[in-house]
Amino acid sequence: MKCYFDRAIPDVERFFGQVCDCVPQEVITPETIHDADILLVRSVTRVNQALLSDTNVRYVASPSSGSDHFDKTWLTEQDIMYFAAPGCNARSVADYVLASLAACFDEGILTEATHKIGIIGVGHVGHTLYHDLVKMGFEVVCYDPPRAMHDRLFDSSHRDALYDCDVLCFHPALTRTGDYPSFHLVDNHFLQQLTKPCVIIQASRGAVIDTRALLATKKDVTWCLDVFENEPDVLPEVIDKALIATPHIAGHAYNAKLRGVAMIYDMLQAECNWPRRNVLLEEGITINLTAPDWTTRVLELYDPRIESRAFKEAYAKMSTGETFTEYRAKHRRLRELAP
Repeated sequence: MKCYFDRAIPDVERFFGQVCDCVPQEVITPETIHDADILLVRSVTRVNQALLSDTNVRYVASPSSGSDHFDKTWLTEQDIMYFAAPGCNARSVADYVLASLAACFDEGILTEATHKIGIIGVGHVGHTLYHDLVKMGFEVVCYDPPRAMHDRLFDSSHRDALYDCDVLCFHPALTRTGDYPSFHLVDNHFLQQLTKPCVIIQASRGAVIDTRALLATKKDVTWCLDVFENEPDVLPEVIDKALIATPHIAGHAYNAKLRGVAMIYDMLQAECNWPRRNVLLEEGITINLTAPDWTTRVLELYDPRIESRAFKEAYAKMSTGETFTEYRAKHRRLRELAP
């Protein structure tokens, strides 16, 4: 079988080479993949009729937590199987949040009086972060109304409980319909309800926060942003005013990328009756989050302020999508934590 893949996906040959002829691609177009049996793409590639209608592709997979880039209706109609890797980068995103928290403590924005943290959206990332923060002794408020209907963890899942949090961490999927849409969840009204200085850490989807409302608020809000509305063309003033601004890299630890590749191999292995993979994943870096010096240890391993400074300087000189994409590709956080 021929497996064509985006060359930015790491170690595909190491996982798939035992069962496939692996062919890396600089660009993914109908012409470059026409004779592929399997296609591996990143979340930046739209997988739809325009891409696949004149190809031999029967399986498409993405080593990413989301699958919004798949036209699932069309793929199902064409009997093309699709796979993603939900949860593959949950540890990586949680690590980013912990590093942002550590930076805020180091800057004196958060102090020993900080005790209450809200988590909005409690899927794979939210659960991982919840257990970290509880272990560290924080009071944690979880807000995820759809999950509250069937999970006792969210008995206190009331939006009003968020307004007196010291920190708010955002991890919902982006939804625009239903009883609890997350689109522009943080708007003028939301910000007006905040009762104390607050740190917002945003590592979900950019449009969860109304950018204009954030820029206009008179509330004492410090924001650490890894995602933005209208990526990669982001308003320069948003990046400039953020304490931490990084180009959508929270989930991009190398371990997370490899885990995503391993997960889609395992899914295809079960479907295609391949041999089990012979590649083992590395363990994360052991760290004691309950130690008094946890902030120092976390920042030694990854300090998002360093990446933020370089990105801010570059974006101030040339505020373009190309700058955003370039600095996203430069991210080099290798290993996750193992709290």
